[in-house]
Amino acid sequence: MHPKRLLAAALICAPVFALDRLSKAWAENVLAPLGAPKAVLPGVFQWRFVRNTGMAFSALSGRTALLAAVSLLLVGAVLCYLLLAPRLGKTAVAGLSLIVAGGAGNLWDRLAHGAVTDMIELTFMRFAVFNVADAAVCVGAGLCLIALLLSERRAKEGRP
Repeated sequence: MHPKRLLAAALICAPVFALDRLSKAWAENVLAPLGAPKAVLPGVFQWRFVRNTGMAFSALSGRTALLAAVSLLLVGAVLCYLLLAPRLGKTAVAGLSLIVAGGAGNLWDRLAHGAVTDMIELTFMRFAVFNVADAAVCVGAGLCLIALLLSERRAKEGRP
């Protein structure tokens, strides 16, 4: 176990998870009672309360137990890799931490509510309604891809 890496992961995971929980509580208490979307930047994005029993784009809707089990396994696997991998750069640590935080946020929803609360809707294009956890997972995956590309580049140049 790498103590500095554990601290870095905690400093990323805790606030992202907290922001996700707070935004979902806000959506449930403020947006849900409205019963209609609330435009923020007309033509760009709006708030819309949605309960998604599936995953991205409502795939596997209604398969809550399966999605919760898979989420638990994936979050656990990423967390183990994050904490136990022999060498990880800062970009990879940040990316993996965001994936863990986002995965844990949506897993919490599945276990507590049987569905994930979404509230961010882009209106300038046809796209799924999503939440802070979803955004964290996507940004984390992007950072991991960047870390992988940088690692391959260093390896080609003969640098550690």
